[in-house]
Amino acid sequence: MFSRLYFLAAMLLSISSPVLAQNLSGDALSPQQFYNLGLALMQDGEPQDAANVADVLLLRKSDDPAALILRAEAAIALNDFSGAIRFARTAYYAQTSDVQKYASARLAALAQSQLKQDSRAQLWLRRARQYAPNAQTAESVASDYRFLRDRNPWSSSLRFGLTPSSNINGGSSNASGVTSFGPLGEFTGSFSGDARALSGLQISAGGDTSYRMSMSDTAVTFLTASADIRTYTLSQSAKEQAPEVHGHDFSDATLAFGFKHRRFLRPGARPTDFSVRAGRTWYGGAPYSQFAEGSVGQSFEIDPNNRISASLNAQRRVSLADNAPVSTVSLNTRWRRNLQNSDALSFGINVRRAKSDDFDSDYTSINYRAFYNFSESFAGMRFGFGLDAETRDFDATRFLRSGTRADKSIALNMSATFTNWEFYGFRPVLNAQMKRNHSNVDRFDRDFISMGFDLRSSF
Repeated sequence: MFSRLYFLAAMLLSISSPVLAQNLSGDALSPQQFYNLGLALMQDGEPQDAANVADVLLLRKSDDPAALILRAEAAIALNDFSGAIRFARTAYYAQTSDVQKYASARLAALAQSQLKQDSRAQLWLRRARQYAPNAQTAESVASDYRFLRDRNPWSSSLRFGLTPSSNINGGSSNASGVTSFGPLGEFTGSFSGDARALSGLQISAGGDTSYRMSMSDTAVTFLTASADIRTYTLSQSAKEQAPEVHGHDFSDATLAFGFKHRRFLRPGARPTDFSVRAGRTWYGGAPYSQFAEGSVGQSFEIDPNNRISASLNAQRRVSLADNAPVSTVSLNTRWRRNLQNSDALSFGINVRRAKSDDFDSDYTSINYRAFYNFSESFAGMRFGFGLDAETRDFDATRFLRSGTRADKSIALNMSATFTNWEFYGFRPVLNAQMKRNHSNVDRFDRDFISMGFDLRSSF
């Protein structure tokens, strides 16, 4: 009977010299039979021997995906996690089938997680989700992802979208016959092309990241950062209306850093959230403002299907473009109800007071919101609908000789998540909005229609 070492040597010779192998072992093994031997050794709890078999197969063909996957699995069993990552990564990028890509990505994720490299492991799980052979394995990937997300001190999310809009510059919907009051008195005229609504395409991208600094049984603290940027391209009609401007003239960006603290203030209560944040904004490529803000929020669970939340927010914004500072305080409340059919209904009220020496930035507003989200999909899409109404009252305005300014706006929102389409764990979402702002100052009559896509994580 062959010793283990002599048996493996015979297997190597069976690939390089079948005739000689026959002389040693009686019968030559094909590469497939040799691979099956490696699988059997793994099942019998002999990972080192399985690794030796895989190494022999890789001498024959260094990019053999099946041998690489076997070698990665053996490396994990031998606690060689760095090696497992190397073999699994090579297998993933080799000419592999979808099942082999799934297996190699799962092995790479497992090895990364064993090294506590949770963010990298999460990326590999998204790759595995892309090639999951069935719904059961896809849900298994999502479950592993959620586990790592909870364990990982780093948490990040990305967002990006393309949104056609009828009013990228927030311009007036009025074109002529406008009456305004300026430093020289009252006059009647027309708005310039770039002061009226310009249509075009909004291109946006952004992201959030947080690092869990400390955690106990009753509290957790995060360091946070966020960045967003939007730029635009003008439609042909907008270029003709305002030939002197470009889409990037209306681009904006925000960069902010802060802290978030969540604490259970008493047993049985839901956690209370505290946050502070400071940042800077840019408009048209130039510094525009800097701000500091803080908030405290609390939610209350009335019963398993009803929850009420409230938050108090304060912000101080200082202009870098010679505008007056603005201080804002707002109170937000929201009631959410889960219906018997698993749909969700919510109502919210936001009351805001903004104070500034700039009359048209000094106002009181009340905003009412209602949302209905369906739990089931229709024709491969899961819908959500919302209604948003707001009133803003200004004590004065520089655009009227006398009297106050009053704005009323209403917006209809719709989202449709494509449940049958997925790309590395992200699903496309169609967002549409129709909004109209009516003001007793013609300059602030505005209409918006936008529709665009972004991507949202499935788990």
